[in-house]
Amino acid sequence: MKADIRKLGDFSCNLPGGKLPCELLEVPRNEEACQLAQRMERLFKYASSQCDTAFGRKYETVLDDLITNSRPVAYDCKSPGEPMDRFVMKQMSQLYEEEFGLDYREASRNSMEASRVMRIERNRQRKRIKVQEKNAKFERSLQQAALRLEAHQQKLREFKLENSNMQNDVFTFEEEEVEEHIPGICTLDKRSSSEYLTQVENKYTRRLITLDITQEDFDNLSDAFSLVIQFILTERAEDCGEIQFSCEALDQLFADEEDEDLSVYDMIDAAHLLVEMIEEQCSSDNFSVYVMSLQGKYDRL
Repeated sequence: MKADIRKLGDFSCNLPGGKLPCELLEVPRNEEACQLAQRMERLFKYASSQCDTAFGRKYETVLDDLITNSRPVAYDCKSPGEPMDRFVMKQMSQLYEEEFGLDYREASRNSMEASRVMRIERNRQRKRIKVQEKNAKFERSLQQAALRLEAHQQKLREFKLENSNMQNDVFTFEEEEVEEHIPGICTLDKRSSSEYLTQVENKYTRRLITLDITQEDFDNLSDAFSLVIQFILTERAEDCGEIQFSCEALDQLFADEEDEDLSVYDMIDAAHLLVEMIEEQCSSDNFSVYVMSLQGKYDRL
């Protein structure tokens, strides 16, 4: 049995974890009320010796009343640990049944069952509270993710607007000087996906090994980044057309020339931007669905 005395009030006690010795918490079923009151007195004295005077002041009067009211009238009370006489037990059982109309054994079973039901309900309530807290935490995470997504989408809209303005500037020149492509917007060269994937993975690995991380984190980061790149290189549906990407992001990932200043974080941000541009331009493509459908192997789960 465990008991936390800190739940009884705002006391200052020298008890590790607020716990009490187990032997002081024993409540035998074959002892009289006066013997159980003596046990409570022992427990009270131990707690009083370990706690400040506020504890004693609050419960001393209650304990005195308990000792007085539980003392037998016709005989002396036995010490704790001595079992109740059979004659006394039978007599008390009869008195109990006359007063309450219920055999004490049945009353004891009912009490234990009620305690069991209450304990189960408390556990269920604790679980419900944990689930509610978990759901609330998940909801907050979703809200934060939505805010981050909105921030990224705003950056994408600003990026498109910036390049649209650049395109308008180009059209102010003579017609023969107009370029066919939008500055800052590029498409992925027609090269094999496996060739692209190997190139980007090697570039990412060379930067990842410079970080002070565990082998497990290294493997997880490598696998996650490779999955994102595979999504970017996946063949799109015909109705999506040719996806237009940020030239800077494409160069950071797929350019043959090595940029010594390019970091792991730059490559992750670039890959994230390309995924967002794919999802923005091709409504049938979604990275989450791609992952959950085993990299697009199954159209229906």
